[in-house]
Amino acid sequence: MLTSALLVLVSACAPQASPSRDGLAAVRAVFQVTVGATRAPEDVLSRRLVALGTPAAPVLFELSCGAGLEALLGELPDESWLCPPDRIPAIALAALGELPEVSVRELLRARCSARPERETRIAALRVLTEQGTSGGLALYLALLGECGEELAHPSVRVPAVAGLRHLLAEDRQTLRLLEEPLAAAQVPLALVLCEALATSPDGEALRLLTQLFGRTPELDLAALEALATQGERYPWSAGATVSKRLLAALQQGEPHVRSAAARALGRTRDLAAVPALIECLGVPALERTAEWALREITGQARLAGAGAWRAWSAAESAWWRGEGERALDQLQPSSGGSVASALRALMAHPAGRDRTARALGPVLDELAPELAVLACQALQQLDAREAVPHLVDLLGSPDPAVRAAAAGALRALTGADLPAEPRPWEDYVLGA
Repeated sequence: MLTSALLVLVSACAPQASPSRDGLAAVRAVFQVTVGATRAPEDVLSRRLVALGTPAAPVLFELSCGAGLEALLGELPDESWLCPPDRIPAIALAALGELPEVSVRELLRARCSARPERETRIAALRVLTEQGTSGGLALYLALLGECGEELAHPSVRVPAVAGLRHLLAEDRQTLRLLEEPLAAAQVPLALVLCEALATSPDGEALRLLTQLFGRTPELDLAALEALATQGERYPWSAGATVSKRLLAALQQGEPHVRSAAARALGRTRDLAAVPALIECLGVPALERTAEWALREITGQARLAGAGAWRAWSAAESAWWRGEGERALDQLQPSSGGSVASALRALMAHPAGRDRTARALGPVLDELAPELAVLACQALQQLDAREAVPHLVDLLGSPDPAVRAAAAGALRALTGADLPAEPRPWEDYVLGA
């Protein structure tokens, strides 16, 4: 097994470090109450541990697992320590993340080689997550590969996915290094990588997800789920790529994959998929899911059957070719038309919300304050998530009513409860 060989190779030259009495005494001295001090902030204690250097790493690793806590505390009462004893493992973990990376990784390799049980691997994964750099990716993936079928267990899978997501967010190079391991990964590991990639805003993550298709039905479904998550979370950047891949899956492949694609298209509110979904209404294995998706996308909860959906679609297309185009033109501040009346007309036809969002978004900051407030409310009611970046720009408006309307629309569209300030929302848009 590739990951087994990798783990053996990287651990062959690693020192078999073990906690020493001197190391334990040095770490104990950091935590014990001293004259004039009965408590210390956790970040101060962590810095003092880091100052002990790599010789303290074996003790800190045991403490981060909770395994060495009893030896450290002995029979002394809780009042003997500068922090609550149950916080010591977390402080030790934070310190490990700040010690020299290479030395700590050598320790982790040695520990996992000597004690290959699940708990040791999970503890090592937490340390690599705390380091937060791509330098630990090879060891991280090797340890996950050693988990094998254990990756299906929540006790392993949840911290594994969370750690990978942290590495992807903290060090962009991590994503660049994933392509070859992902191509060679066995299904359990590929599923974990797929789940982690689902929340990465980088276009490279989308490319890697699309490469998972065609390997196994299980991976196809996992990749569809990940793409749906991308399309829901980042429609302004991932929407076009997600739409193309989901439509391809809807129109070819096994029925269960096509059904999953239909559900994903409903989740992403993909208006481009409406014609293809209507065609699925005559396919028994797809009909119920396709109709659910059509209702999610269009808001037309009462339509039923292919005939009704085709008639509705034809009527909408005719309206947009005439009145819809004129209403879109009136959204331009220079048109001389009534923005308010145009918005009312467009809101009655939410099946064109992407076109409304594309026309309205770039001119939001040019509208008079009362019209900007109305536009924010319209985008919110249309569920126009594509307009989120433009709404973020309005948070810098000098008008408090505009800022409040933009913030309200942003919270409703994204579900994120962030302050009405540009910086946190700019980070949200970028996936930071």
